[in-house]
Amino acid sequence: MNKLNTFESLVSEYKEVMLDNPITATDMGEHSKDFDLPDLSKDKKLLDLKKCENLLISINSLNLSDLSFDDKIDYDLLKLGLESEIFHIKLKYNELYDFEQKPQLGSYVIESVMSLFLKDSRSSEVRLDR
Repeated sequence: MNKLNTFESLVSEYKEVMLDNPITATDMGEHSKDFDLPDLSKDKKLLDLKKCENLLISINSLNLSDLSFDDKIDYDLLKLGLESEIFHIKLKYNELYDFEQKPQLGSYVIESVMSLFLKDSRSSEVRLDR
């Protein structure tokens, strides 16, 4: 496998990790999970953390001199996105993760519904018929 294919596979893996969350998927234009809610369990969050950390290790191991100018920009964006995701999952205070201390289901439901209304190109009669 050449270097470019390695980078492309990491980009695909990044998309797969990010699109696993239904809200993120909808925001990114993937509508197969529009009516799903994310898994907010601690086990799922820690699994996501492990995936992001492993992917970041792989991304950090790339030789940047093998990448085009555009791929280097994508590399920086992937790296920053993963670092941000890792930071937010690992954020702790009071000896608990942030996601364990703040109820999030309400905001996820609201975000999901708003995304559907704001980004759905169908007419309101069709959209509201569900």
